[in-house]
Amino acid sequence: MNRTAVLNCINNERLKQDAQHGKNVLSDLEFYAILGEEFGEAGRALCHAHVPPIDNSIVKAAVDNLEYELIQIAAVCVAWIEQIRERKRDE
Repeated sequence: MNRTAVLNCINNERLKQDAQHGKNVLSDLEFYAILGEEFGEAGRALCHAHVPPIDNSIVKAAVDNLEYELIQIAAVCVAWIEQIRERKRDE
């Protein structure tokens, strides 16, 4: 998958987040907590894919889940940066 495709996945996740949660104004601490939760889910997926005993039937699903969790992490970071820039603009 090339970079453009990956960035499109992140953008699609941002659109999904906006549709699901609306235009929320969150504090930096709230974004940090959300990012931490997503990071923990990525860690869990990584462990399921690589920590013995490894069940090959689960590995593919775990790697797919890891990719999705990383996309969510990136999308949360984008949302956070968007909000930081909006705050700067409003100053």
